[in-house]
Amino acid sequence: HLPQGAVVLPGLDLDLDEASWTAAGPQHPQFILKQLLSDFGVARSQISRLPGSGSGPRVTLAQEAMRPPETSDLWRSEVPARQPELREAFRHLALVEAADRNEESLVIALMLREVLETPGATANLITPDRDLARRVKQDLKRWAIDIDDSAGEPLIAYASGAFTGLLLDAIDADFSAESLNALFLHPLCSAGLEPLLAQRAAQTVDLALFRGGTGLGPPSDWAAALLRIQTGVAGNRHAHPSVAGLSVADWGAAEAFLHNVASCLTPLDLSGTQPFAQHVQALTACLDNLAGPALYDGETGTLMQTVVTQLAEDAAHASPCSMARVTGFVRRQLTLMPFRPQRAVNPRLAILGLLEARLLRADVHILGGLNESVWPALPDSGPWLNRPMRETVGLQLPERSIGQTAHDFVQALGADNVRLVWARRIGDAPAIPSRWVLRLRMIASKIAAEPAARPWLRWARA
Repeated sequence: HLPQGAVVLPGLDLDLDEASWTAAGPQHPQFILKQLLSDFGVARSQISRLPGSGSGPRVTLAQEAMRPPETSDLWRSEVPARQPELREAFRHLALVEAADRNEESLVIALMLREVLETPGATANLITPDRDLARRVKQDLKRWAIDIDDSAGEPLIAYASGAFTGLLLDAIDADFSAESLNALFLHPLCSAGLEPLLAQRAAQTVDLALFRGGTGLGPPSDWAAALLRIQTGVAGNRHAHPSVAGLSVADWGAAEAFLHNVASCLTPLDLSGTQPFAQHVQALTACLDNLAGPALYDGETGTLMQTVVTQLAEDAAHASPCSMARVTGFVRRQLTLMPFRPQRAVNPRLAILGLLEARLLRADVHILGGLNESVWPALPDSGPWLNRPMRETVGLQLPERSIGQTAHDFVQALGADNVRLVWARRIGDAPAIPSRWVLRLRMIASKIAAEPAARPWLRWARA
């Protein structure tokens, strides 16, 4: 109602028949827009089109593929009547079924690589599956291709975040030999020594202390335990050569390293309930002492500083708890914090999430991970309220998320050149195609259409 005000409704289907519009439920791509228009008190007939947003063969295909169950009987008449449009819709649409997740990622990587053969051509991989995105990025490296990934990667997998995660693992494991070995061998674990000296000391601790099988005891006893092992090795002709060959300097550096580590771990209180802020302060101090200023160096260090600052700000609002609860909270924060390394990427290729894909167009759209429980994901009603309770208090039904991802699918399907990819197996379990893929295959078989085919599967298997 502002003088120059407007509301733009992305992908509103003004040509959908009235019966299907009325029957559209939470799993239909038009349901959210239908709810919005109802809240506005605006009829669909009152909406005007933006220039260039008219109908086309893909719109017709989307209408039939997403038809609500209540009007699915119209398929018998509508699909044959709209056969020319539907055939045209399948002309640049490829359906590819891979044997498993490894083959699926390699097929997608080959599709992206093939696009680069056409000068100036662009391609987007659109998927909600982060595991698939990581696999595709790895497969592209065989051609030295770095691809832009809009979602980034969890900070906990890189440098400062990974080091913090190893400390959290060691705390949760009550400082077991395995967890401490991983922590000590991380390049950031210097404990006040020179980095190279600290790495050599960590290797000595691994050989002499962690592989002895005698148990570690509390941190304050580690240096003394190492000294006892050194004394025993001196007069033992059966000692392992790698331990017997350690020099006096090696033993001394390892002892100093363990003394420093024990001092760094002193602020941690693992025994009982303490204020959340006190636990966070102790954990931060431990990290600072173990890694020093290097913890906040580089791109990951900057993000780590952001996480530490947020933890300090949020700690004042949390209840007293155990250290185990704090480690779980911090690990989740590190997992949710996206890290996007600043490196040279190919500007013609990108991996996009469902939201970003609405805003960007490319010559080729590859929709990956089109399996049930992946795209769309299983609806989650939460642990507290069932469906009747949700309706009573006016909350949305869980299936609304399926309708939202269905809308994402339809929007991506509208590109000129689209390739849909899914796998018959995910991990060790069989998988089935997305419900939308099954509907597209049904329509294709009804009109005897042949979706575009290229030898990607043969290339992948070769």
